[in-house]
Amino acid sequence: MSQRAAAVVRAAQKSRIIVSRVMVGLLFPLLLITPLTWTESDSLGFAVETTGFFLIITGAFGRMWASLYVAGKKGKELVTTGPFSICRNPLYVSSLLIGLGIVAAFQNLLLVIPLVLFHLGCYFFTILAEERELAMRFGDEYESYRKAVPRLLPALSQYRRGADTNGCMLISEGRVLKCLFESALFALLIVVAELIEQLHVWGLLPLLFRH
Repeated sequence: MSQRAAAVVRAAQKSRIIVSRVMVGLLFPLLLITPLTWTESDSLGFAVETTGFFLIITGAFGRMWASLYVAGKKGKELVTTGPFSICRNPLYVSSLLIGLGIVAAFQNLLLVIPLVLFHLGCYFFTILAEERELAMRFGDEYESYRKAVPRLLPALSQYRRGADTNGCMLISEGRVLKCLFESALFALLIVVAELIEQLHVWGLLPLLFRH
């Protein structure tokens, strides 16, 4: 049963990656030819864009922290400290923050529906599959953890540092480089968002729809 559950988790994770790539491939061209919902010419547009940049940076930091913290432990032990002490799925929560940040940074409501459907669909089913696998693997230990720590909404007051690490983490150079590469891609989104906005302002991109 455990092997079957693990196979379901791998299938859900693989499907999530495929769907996310397809979604990016379909939405990015539309971003180039649809007008901005907000612009920096008003205070609301500036606030929305700034909030988007903040969410992208926060989400990227969260993904790096959680990825490095769980490195080498996933599947071998139940990680319940660090970012996993305030939320059972810090990686997915960080990804959601990045998604919301993209909507705001690109200032285009076209992104809202597909991003919400993607996170509620792919991530929700992946989380359920992972929870079933963890429950079978770790039994009562996971059940106690599940009852104490929220699934998605972080409980910052519950933060606990790993008792065996003394504030240090043993991580591989490859994992660090991967996290840095992911963070660089997220930072690039900010540059792309600014570039698309300027191209729209300058009238260099054709618009499929107009306000």
